[in-house]
Amino acid sequence: MKKGFTLVELLGVIVVLAIVLIISVPTIINTFRRTNQNDFDTYLQNLYMATESYIESNRNYFEQLNVESGKAFISIKFLEEKGLIRQTVIDPETDDTVNNNFTIVAERLSSGMIDYSFERFKAGIDMYEQEGLVLHYDAINNNGKGFRFNNYMQDLTSSNNDIILIDKDRWTVNSLKFENSNDVLNSARKIKPSLLGEDFTIELVLRQSGTSTSYVGIRDFAYLEFSSTDPLWHYGSSNTHGYSSSYSMGEPYRLALINNGSLNNSIIYLNDNSEEVSDYIQIGDDNHFIIGDGSNYFEGEIHSIRVYNRSLSSEEINRNYQVDVKRFDFQEDL
Repeated sequence: MKKGFTLVELLGVIVVLAIVLIISVPTIINTFRRTNQNDFDTYLQNLYMATESYIESNRNYFEQLNVESGKAFISIKFLEEKGLIRQTVIDPETDDTVNNNFTIVAERLSSGMIDYSFERFKAGIDMYEQEGLVLHYDAINNNGKGFRFNNYMQDLTSSNNDIILIDKDRWTVNSLKFENSNDVLNSARKIKPSLLGEDFTIELVLRQSGTSTSYVGIRDFAYLEFSSTDPLWHYGSSNTHGYSSSYSMGEPYRLALINNGSLNNSIIYLNDNSEEVSDYIQIGDDNHFIIGDGSNYFEGEIHSIRVYNRSLSSEEINRNYQVDVKRFDFQEDL
């Protein structure tokens, strides 16, 4: 007659198995982690090579990389859409699939070499809200779209309403600089009221360096005046509304106007600080988008201009702001 295992023997087997598991599980986990890290490292090298290949094949689109500290921001999503990268791997920092909204940053070093880095933030030009975007000007040449010609700033939307330079331009690595009354820009074509409707959004990323009376926006209807250190939104020819939040000369800011004509109000933003205004704008006639107006020139730098034919939600405008913060390298908090 066969004798079964005693309770002590069974406990002994369980203890031995537990010891084996304690020893082997961390080893197995570490093996998986090393595999994921190796796959990720290979993936990064492929991302860098894909980015370098695209930039070198389209170097005229990336003039800022000819200057020390010039940067270009390209999303992984863009590289995928171009067919330059096809694989996907696990991000060892999150243990999830790599987010294709993240960014490859190309930066020119003092040595003249281009350095490539992977950043877990959104800064590609395609990361802005796209629905209803009818005008988009960006001073960083990026993703093969923002070509900086000598005499105009390209509209990156299908509207193709480029801003025409009246006299001369002054490009920096991430902005268009304005210093005197000759530095004035007009959009090539007038903006029709039917393009914007009752509800629209204007976002500007800029830095003001002087207090000469100047205007930036849609002529006669929705524009900012910089006659002092406190920017004022003009609501047509009569009403103006300013910001109660602090504003410092020489610092880059995102200034925005959300016009809710259908609700008879609007919201103005200084960076991520918002203020509701019991007033709204009616676009009455066709008119140009302007930066400066004759002797009323803007003193400072323009980084980005975006116009939407709808009111962005607070979540959407915050997402755009987060892209601006990374893309144009300015302080997030006031």
